[in-house]
Amino acid sequence: MKALTPLICRTWFLVVLAGLGGCETPFLPDDLEEKKLAVSATMSTDPRLPGFLVFVSPVSPFGGAGGGDLIPDAEVLLYRQNQYIGQLAPGLLGDRDVYYLDLPPDENVAYTLRIHAEGFPSVAATDQMPERPFGRIISMEDLVKTTLPSQAVRHAFRLKTDIRDVPGMTNYFHVFIEAWLLDSLDNSFFSYCTLKNARNHDPSLKPYLLNQSLLVDGSLFDGEDKEFEWLCEVDVPEGLRLTEVQMDLRHVSAPYYFFHASHASQLSAGANGVTEPVVLYSNVQQGTGFLGAYQSTRDVIPVE
Repeated sequence: MKALTPLICRTWFLVVLAGLGGCETPFLPDDLEEKKLAVSATMSTDPRLPGFLVFVSPVSPFGGAGGGDLIPDAEVLLYRQNQYIGQLAPGLLGDRDVYYLDLPPDENVAYTLRIHAEGFPSVAATDQMPERPFGRIISMEDLVKTTLPSQAVRHAFRLKTDIRDVPGMTNYFHVFIEAWLLDSLDNSFFSYCTLKNARNHDPSLKPYLLNQSLLVDGSLFDGEDKEFEWLCEVDVPEGLRLTEVQMDLRHVSAPYYFFHASHASQLSAGANGVTEPVVLYSNVQQGTGFLGAYQSTRDVIPVE
């Protein structure tokens, strides 16, 4: 395949902003008695963007001034098992300020971020990289194509997959299904599929962000290989064709899982006016937000 295209960058950017958006959401009134930093940070071995990626913004109330604007001049320091590694460099992801260090983290090693910004209390967060997961696509079935008024073609299909949980460990996963597309010049793109579980009401599953991914609690099938059936849909614009489907299976840390799970619950509660507000999980000391780790594996199935 050719190098990743701007479409891929834009799509991945939306996923990053899912976590970032939660960090810009107010928490409890007590949190606003003094200025606090909100942090959205991940560390991964993903070859697309390996290493550490950190967004820093002020916590702000609904309608407050600034609206959670990102802070471009913070000092973001990285420690490995309490030994100083280096400082993350500022950069841009789209039009958003970000801090980045191209250093793939080691498995089962604790890393700590310490963040200093003028006018705010310093914050810190610690997490460690989980082991590489095992998952595979078993089959792709019942592909149905429907031409939409826009002339895009909607592909709907059933995907059977397998996820292995390590016995005796608390394991969490995040699953994305990607539709890879090709244009007439052999340029590659991808788009996330919308997902539903064919066996509804599985307690180990929580849909996330427009149903474009699923959070999976492996403790509910501890030590087993579990098969899932996903009902997948993707709209392929005119001039592109679907060539393959990829599963991005992430083995994620507990802070990653609990932050995104609480964010999903918060989004669900926000759509229901009679539901009590959901407080986002945070592992950031003296601030709010999260540092989460993930390691992914991929499997591919071609589309005839």
